[in-house]
Amino acid sequence: REQARLAAHEKELERQRTLAREGLAQAEALRMEGNDLCRRGQLPGNAASQQHLSRAADLYSSAIDALSSCLEQLQLLPTEAEELRRQRALLRANAAQVLL
Repeated sequence: REQARLAAHEKELERQRTLAREGLAQAEALRMEGNDLCRRGQLPGNAASQQHLSRAADLYSSAIDALSSCLEQLQLLPTEAEELRRQRALLRANAAQVLL
């Protein structure tokens, strides 16, 4: 019985590790795309600057939501959860900068 409990615990840890890796990868892809749009939106003379900046803010928001969703499911991995919180804070700062 104890061995089955340990196996189930290890399986849950691996599920959460995979979830954290996938969440970080998804957030990073959205962040990179948002950063690109933010740079384009800040170019002088860019007629579509407001659309680029608005889309960048939307992408940052989606990345924040993805990380928040992952965090709700990471009860057993405090180190990974801390990294997701740190990345989420950076994305919030990026989003705030775009809105200025």
